[in-house]
Amino acid sequence: PVHMALGRLLFYPMYLTSAMVVACERYGIPAIGDAADHRICQLGSAKAWLHPHINPQKRGPSLRDALPAAKVGLTATARGPRGYIASSTDELKEAMRKLRGELP
Repeated sequence: PVHMALGRLLFYPMYLTSAMVVACERYGIPAIGDAADHRICQLGSAKAWLHPHINPQKRGPSLRDALPAAKVGLTATARGPRGYIASSTDELKEAMRKLRGELP
């Protein structure tokens, strides 16, 4: 849009596609995020590995389970966004309550 300073605008969708990147480049808007159509694996598969499911019966292994949460000796652990996978509205609400309790 003409009335916006595009130099200060970033495009950060939940699922970034290659077509979105091309459109952003056409208008000079930086696109941020992981591509949904990534060549290594689907983004949903990557996020499933990053975050555990909020429901313990649906939970599989995740990066949070595999690595310690804090610095161990001289070795720093991997850091990433905190989150949970949810399969329903109730699980989503539970995940939000849990995150609010875990984060400062």
